[in-house]
Amino acid sequence: MFKKEATINLGNLVLTLSKALDIADVRITKHSQRVAYITSKMADNMGLSPEERADLFLASLLHDIGISSSHLKIEAIKFNTPPELFVHCITGSQMVGVFPPFARLGKIIYHHHDKWKGPNPSGASYDDIPLLSQIIFLADRLDVQLERDKYILFQKERVMDILQEYSGTYFHPDLVEQLRYVSKRDSFWLDMASDIMQEVLQYEGAYIATRVDMEGLKSIALLFAQIIDRKNKFTGRHSRGVAKISRRLAECCGFSRYEQDQIEIAGLLHDLGKLAIPDEILEYPGSISPEQYSIVKMHPYYTYHLLRKSEGFEVISSWAAFHHERIDETGYPFRIPIDELSLGSKIVAVSDTYQALAEERPYRKAFTIEKAKKILRDAGNSGHLDRELVELLCYEIDFDLGE
Repeated sequence: MFKKEATINLGNLVLTLSKALDIADVRITKHSQRVAYITSKMADNMGLSPEERADLFLASLLHDIGISSSHLKIEAIKFNTPPELFVHCITGSQMVGVFPPFARLGKIIYHHHDKWKGPNPSGASYDDIPLLSQIIFLADRLDVQLERDKYILFQKERVMDILQEYSGTYFHPDLVEQLRYVSKRDSFWLDMASDIMQEVLQYEGAYIATRVDMEGLKSIALLFAQIIDRKNKFTGRHSRGVAKISRRLAECCGFSRYEQDQIEIAGLLHDLGKLAIPDEILEYPGSISPEQYSIVKMHPYYTYHLLRKSEGFEVISSWAAFHHERIDETGYPFRIPIDELSLGSKIVAVSDTYQALAEERPYRKAFTIEKAKKILRDAGNSGHLDRELVELLCYEIDFDLGE
């Protein structure tokens, strides 16, 4: 359990949460992790300071947080990224500022698509581009050249030849030589294609021991909530709304201040797994097919398994991930028996249902408060949601909390 203030390995926490950024499409699977792996191996050979290594590791994992759309992520992995996508560098650099220890990463992320020789939208070139940004750009362009369905050792010479071709224009020649040196080992490539890459990063990546209190943990959760809510235009404030309503309900139910903080984090992260759902399903303008619905049902599963591996999230993971479970055991995807469904999970479920009803969706307008209350009460009376919590929400909650 996360203490009121504790020392955590911030690198491992971000490593675990960042997996959600790359699970929407097989073409980008483990992209952020691979970039972090490549930059870590380069850092081993470059004599970077511990502070630089830590910043490089975190920025590598978070470099693409400015893109939530899976369609735009696919566009961004083209070797010559379309100029209009450079906006994600600006967005990402701004987003990391919500967590003060990440503020210094903003400049690195802002420049991570800058070509060494220029010209660049940022206006920087050559040594005006931060060294760590240059390293990430080179690692990023290596990874986007790899074909996921082909044996990796058959690709290494082709990929390195492409990068060499752009030495002196896109990339600093010295960095290309550093990469060529560390990539001589077959193990460098095999690690990237193996199932143990995260384990390698956990034990060989930068250990970032950081004192984080509950407010700091909420700031990290808020960062990822912004990524989740940017997934499509209909969920711009969904996670933050669920977090606020859940906290208020928990307060009414007598939860301690610490437990209220936990459930607020659960609300912020309950839809983390939605980053795995293709945009075309989430933005589908009509009733989705049974096949599409079966894909949507994956998202709480991913939320659970991503969060439960994170230090301090043992309770939060179930409160967040069970938000589509129902007290009549008709929910998904776990079908948790009623006697195993905690009050925290029920609170997030009721909060999520109300917040979704109050928001516009691609297939309907937002319901009025009164209509949303009626639908919520019907769900309580039918045994889908906890009736007492529904009534508590309808009578006690200030509904501008979710705005």
